[in-house]
Amino acid sequence: MRSWTRGFSGHFSLSYWDIIEEDIVAAAGVFLQGLSLPKAIFSVSLILILKTDNLATFSDFRPISICKFFNIIITKIMVKCMAHLLPKIISIE
Repeated sequence: MRSWTRGFSGHFSLSYWDIIEEDIVAAAGVFLQGLSLPKAIFSVSLILILKTDNLATFSDFRPISICKFFNIIITKIMVKCMAHLLPKIISIE
């Protein structure tokens, strides 16, 4: 998996999972309990990638939002926790 995040990428995190696992699981537990986490954990980087070689206007950039690794983990946990609830609160109509 290729990551363009600043800081530690998913690849780095997975490579050293045996070292960081305890901290990541503890932070996820804090989140699930509804306690506050430092705002920096949920920060997102906005990267502008050139569409063409000749930069003339802002439309020559492609903006890409890059989430940090922990943000992705929390999102996946939330999806799994809410999957059984969504059919009950969203009608067919």
